[in-house]
Amino acid sequence: MNIEDILQSPPRYKDIVTAYGLDVRGGDLQLTPGGNIALTVDGLDLKWGNDRVNATHRLIQRWCFNAPTLAGLFKLVTHARTAKQQLTDEMNRVAPIAFQNTRAIQRFHDINNEVGASTFGSEACAGAVMVVLHNLLMRYKIDLNATKKKWEKSSPQIGARSFGSIIAAGAANFRHHDEWARCNPPSDQQLQSIEVIAAALKQPIAPNGKGHPFRGNVCPQLLEVLSDGDFEELSRRFFAFAKDLAS
Repeated sequence: MNIEDILQSPPRYKDIVTAYGLDVRGGDLQLTPGGNIALTVDGLDLKWGNDRVNATHRLIQRWCFNAPTLAGLFKLVTHARTAKQQLTDEMNRVAPIAFQNTRAIQRFHDINNEVGASTFGSEACAGAVMVVLHNLLMRYKIDLNATKKKWEKSSPQIGARSFGSIIAAGAANFRHHDEWARCNPPSDQQLQSIEVIAAALKQPIAPNGKGHPFRGNVCPQLLEVLSDGDFEELSRRFFAFAKDLAS
């Protein structure tokens, strides 16, 4: 679905079903063995259909609600990447004459500040995308009662790691990269996410993770790998993973 259209208004439920070939047939309110209306596992909604139908239904609803924010964040990441490249090119032109006069010195420092703002802005927006997608997929996984093995083996796979695993690792990197920077080698828990990121970004690391290069926020790089720079491709892979996880 076109990113500009999504930014204008949330996508419609039926359009998401059609666009990504989702199956929500057989949806109806469920009853508990005691005859009461069944609730979802988090107690927030009435259960609609079996586990697969209910999980898919709730995922589509939440995707529609979150899509404009995700699209906006994605566009900011793309814009920041382009702006950073343009600023870096300008800095390379200014650097040789930076200290020849006051005006050049000031522009050099201004460019440096703008590069920093673009870098941190891109990282923050990409990290937010990872966290939102991770929250959507984790609730979906719980609704499905899917196993860890199924989560890790479902397609699409990138670098022999599932889309969901990369999203989870990206969300962990966003939340904890400052902690990762202080641990060398990383803890066992940190290493699980670091290994996924290393595989997705095709960067070899030591078996224990010592000296790994992911001590900063690498969510922009992961988002590029997951989307090929296209929000529609990110959306398509998101729902392809969801469908395979439910199969």
